[in-house]
Amino acid sequence: MSQTRRPLSPDEPLPVGFARPALEGAPRASERMTARVAERAVEPRAIYNGPDRRGAPRTRTLKQARVSFAGGAFSVEATVRNVSPLGVKLSFAHGVTLPDLVELTLAPGEPSRMAAVVWIRELEAGLKFI
Repeated sequence: MSQTRRPLSPDEPLPVGFARPALEGAPRASERMTARVAERAVEPRAIYNGPDRRGAPRTRTLKQARVSFAGGAFSVEATVRNVSPLGVKLSFAHGVTLPDLVELTLAPGEPSRMAAVVWIRELEAGLKFI
């Protein structure tokens, strides 16, 4: 016994696992997605080529440092990414929450310096020496 299949109407739901063939001349799903992405695209930001507005030149480095706060009760290890006479940029292995003022030790045996937290973004922070 063979069953004859009748064609499905456009409004009739398809059985599970089946897809309707694309209509001739109609854009495919990938083409529609590409068009949507292109519609939402934004202009890339311009690269700033003006003068450096920083207060002092930075020196890139990858030194270890210790950030302490609450009178030394808490401390966290950090990597110094760049340093200047005015401050440092630090990176952390994990997200941290820092108070406004911290004590920064750049190398073991060196005196620590007080610093103000200027900015924090994800795993990085900018500190200004006080």
